[in-house]
Amino acid sequence: MTNLIERKGLSETQKMRLHFWEELHEDLSLNSTLRPQKPSHAVHMDCAQLGGGIRLSTFIKAREEQIVVNLIFNHNTKNHTDYFDALESQKEDIEKALGDSPDWIPPLPGPQGRLGQQGRIRLDRSSSPLAETSRWPDYREWIKEQLETL
Repeated sequence: MTNLIERKGLSETQKMRLHFWEELHEDLSLNSTLRPQKPSHAVHMDCAQLGGGIRLSTFIKAREEQIVVNLIFNHNTKNHTDYFDALESQKEDIEKALGDSPDWIPPLPGPQGRLGQQGRIRLDRSSSPLAETSRWPDYREWIKEQLETL
């Protein structure tokens, strides 16, 4: 990956994010049924395509020192609202399994037939600075647990 970093002229945050995604990718590939996308310096990494326009994704918000895990319902999929509603009807059981209360963000139609807001079930982990590399194993374990539970 050094060549990628040198070739793209990545910032320090982008370099750290790339290394974090590489380690998460390796962890998930070896120790999970999830199949994440190839690591990059992007702020997010898709970790599973579940079919029907549903995917599991994780984000790093470096400035906010926050890690986010999402179950995303793509708005360009025919039944995205039905899938979201079906899970929302099981909200209490899902929150009990997660041991947390995620944000339930329903899909919304866009104006005049345009794409609207994607639906999400979103979990945030605050106080997670990317610069504290000694905490990365804990961050990766939290992401893995949340993704697998969702």
